[in-house]
Amino acid sequence: MEAAATDFAGLLKMARLKRVDGVYITVDVGNYHLQEITQKPGALIFNPDLPYDIQEFSLSSIKFPEVIREFDKFMAEEKAFVEQLKKEYHIMDSEKFKQ
Repeated sequence: MEAAATDFAGLLKMARLKRVDGVYITVDVGNYHLQEITQKPGALIFNPDLPYDIQEFSLSSIKFPEVIREFDKFMAEEKAFVEQLKKEYHIMDSEKFKQ
């Protein structure tokens, strides 16, 4: 049986209570929710053997190329800060999960 929901808390709770076998949710969102919202870090684990999708983001602009250059410069110069944010918000490095 398959169930669909848009309530992250409800999906994660169903999995924790073993009412469903798994949840298809962005890993970073699920981990953050478990850690910060429900205070149950590690209650569920990511299984890379099951189908999954890597969520990546990009920035683009035709009208404002200077914004892109400034952003690129920021990302290059502030790597330590970006890594700190990833750690603070439990954001996984998508490079290690490339299929």
